[in-house]
Amino acid sequence: MKLLEKGVSVTQISRMLGISHATVYRYKGSDPAFQEFKSLLKEVEEYPSSPLKFPEDNVYFSILRCLCESNSGIKYKQLKKRIGKDVTGELRKLKREEIVDYKDKRYRLKNREWCRLFIY
Repeated sequence: MKLLEKGVSVTQISRMLGISHATVYRYKGSDPAFQEFKSLLKEVEEYPSSPLKFPEDNVYFSILRCLCESNSGIKYKQLKKRIGKDVTGELRKLKREEIVDYKDKRYRLKNREWCRLFIY
């Protein structure tokens, strides 16, 4: 459903989704990973019996796969920089693994995919 063609403004769409209108404008541009996600989903809808290989490095398929498999969460690695200097005077970079819970995945989908699905 394309709400913009029906005359609904971006501000009204953002209110319906519960996100800021700045998020809608920010993600309005093209994202190659999301375009790949949309094209493969269209192929699955057109030819449901054909075997398709979904890419492992696409973040949208990873989130979708994780949501379908379990609600317990996924592990990910994140590189963080510490602002400021430690005792020796060097900047530190920390790598850590965390469990992402269901709420984080839900908000990730809400802010990324839902905006694009309603706008395009």
